[in-house]
Parts: sequence; C-alpha cells; structure tokens
Amino acid sequence: ETDESSEGERELDEAWGLVRERSSETETACLSVKILNQLGLLHSGRGSNETALAHLKEADRVIKSYGAKVPPFTLRDTILPDDERDSVAVRLKEFELEQIHELFYLAQVYGNLGRKDDSADCLRQTLQKQLKTKEFEEKEWAMNCATLSQYYIAVSNYAVARHCLASASKIVSASNPDDPGLPKYKA
Repeated sequence: ETDESSEGERELDEAWGLVRERSSETETACLSVKILNQLGLLHSGRGSNETALAHLKEADRVIKSYGAKVPPFTLRDTILPDDERDSVAVRLKEFELEQIHELFYLAQVYGNLGRKDDSADCLRQTLQKQLKTKEFEEKEWAMNCATLSQYYIAVSNYAVARHCLASASKIVSASNPDDPGLPKYKA
C-alpha cells in the first residue's frame, strides 16, 4: 500500500461520507456509484475482496434504488449552472456506463472470491448491458461472450452457452460483413 493510494482512499471515503445520505437522489446517484466503484476497484486491487464486494454491492443498491427516474446528474452537472447541464441522453449514457463498470468489477471480485456462478452472472449482465447501450468493441465483446460460453458448458447450461456463442457469432459477422467465411445474419 502506498501513501498515494491511501490518500486516494481517504478522499474517496470522504466523498462517500458527503453523499451517502443522498446517494439515491438525482443530483448524487451517478456520483455515488462512481465513488463506490472506485472504492471497490481500489480494495480489489489490494486483494481486500470482501471490502471491495461491500462497496460494489452498495453501488448496486444505489443503482437499483434509483430506479427508472430521470437520469441522474453527471459529475459535470453537479458544478454547472442549470442551463449548461448535460442533456438527458448524455446523463443516461453516463449512468449506464457506471452500471456496466459496477457489474464488471463485481464479476471480477466474485471471481476472486471463488464465486464462479455469481461472477458468470455479472459478466453475462455486463455483456447484455454493453450490447444494449452499444458501448463495446465488437471483437473484444465477441471474444468475451464466447469465453463465457465455456463456463456455461462446464456447468451443463447448454442453452445459455449456445446463446452466448450465437451472439458472439452474430456480432463478429456484423462487424465483418464482407468475410465469406462467416455466416450471414439478418437484423
């Protein structure tokens, strides 16, 4: 542990302390998830996976308690005047990206704790959210989806494994429409 990460942790803890009571409000939900994701990432990097898990589960709680309200403010919105704030579309996209990060970090922590089923479920949700938001690099996404299929094969969940492989194949085909060796899919 370095002094720099200790200082970073103190700053994040202080920031969380300031927004904790209002974590599910429009003005603070996205910021709260960002802070908790960073705390989770910091503790995971140190091997403190139980502490990381607690922060990431709290981030998940904030996301779920916020629900389908108007997209929360971005970090920029918290310091800008009303007429300069981000559009609803930008706010929604940033909140969805934080949710993707939270799920991905949670998958890693579950994996570190040996909770393979939970890890796979979070990875599946991450891939689904990336696909929904169109926030992914095609080849990387397809490789991750194909890799996840191997887990589902190992646990005899062949329907989900097949779905993962078909999804990966469709993304690869769509990103390489002129490749004669790839199957063609209609949208």
